[in-house]
Amino acid sequence: MNEFEDLEKDLRNLSPKTPTVHFSSRIEEALGDSGGMAFRRVSEEQAPKSQSSKLLPFALTLGAGLGIAAIWVMLSSFNLDSPAPAEEFAEQPALKPIYPSDEEQSPVHGVTLRELEILSGMPVDGWMDPQTSERFLQRVDEGVVERPDGVPVRRVRYDFMDDTLWLHPESDLRIRSSTPRQEFHFIELELY
Repeated sequence: MNEFEDLEKDLRNLSPKTPTVHFSSRIEEALGDSGGMAFRRVSEEQAPKSQSSKLLPFALTLGAGLGIAAIWVMLSSFNLDSPAPAEEFAEQPALKPIYPSDEEQSPVHGVTLRELEILSGMPVDGWMDPQTSERFLQRVDEGVVERPDGVPVRRVRYDFMDDTLWLHPESDLRIRSSTPRQEFHFIELELY
């Protein structure tokens, strides 16, 4: 044998001396509640675990798995239907393919003006040219800003509402569309 192997064998045989009860109680008192908890846990870890406590989680998992498998087999056996009768698969008349028609006046691709009129419930022909108007809402001075070239300017924002009105005199229909709009104006400042 090698002397290293002898040394390893001797080290394996060594074990620390168990502390005295008096020493353990003094440490437990000094540490307080956390010491009591630590000593209880150390003693639980040192206690040999029984074989039944190791088998309990395995047995529970195995039992749950077998129970689920049994339920699945029972449900699948009830849900099996007999094959469908041959009449259900009888030949059906071929459906006429629908191809979108392109009509130049239609605003919606693939929909004719007649279909659009039926679907929307509004007439397609007879609309007057749209009337547009612009309403000024507010002017906001956003202060002095610096342009990319480094020149300071005063930035002013103008808010508008653009209104478009479509009229159909025959059916007395009106459609109004309002769109907000902003414009920015830069006023150059004079350098002194």
